[in-house]
Amino acid sequence: MIRSHQVMDLFLEACPSYRKRLERYIEDNYEPEDKRLPYIELADFAKHVFDLYSQERTEEFEAIFETVETLQTEGDQETKELAIVGFLEDLQNVILSSGSVQLEDFVPFLGPVSRSSWRQLIDYWDGKKV
Repeated sequence: MIRSHQVMDLFLEACPSYRKRLERYIEDNYEPEDKRLPYIELADFAKHVFDLYSQERTEEFEAIFETVETLQTEGDQETKELAIVGFLEDLQNVILSSGSVQLEDFVPFLGPVSRSSWRQLIDYWDGKKV
């Protein structure tokens, strides 16, 4: 079972292009004794993924979204929530605020479990019963 403390390492394996940005993020936002905040880090990772998409650099997307799928199918409850609320929902928020990309543009990258979570997030924010 995948635990929440493993999430960022798994995303770094899937998306090595994020490593330097994460290192800068940690340096800019944490003191050495600070506890890291995975939801906030995943929000930054979602921005990175969106930036990759905007630059048409999707070569890491298969591995990224396979990782999202794995976190939801093999993770403990906290890990599943990080994948859905920490990454997918933040990615949707970045997309919506961009004004240049549609939520549906990312659906082809999603696995079946992620696609369901993606839709449930949209339904939730549209006020539909989930």
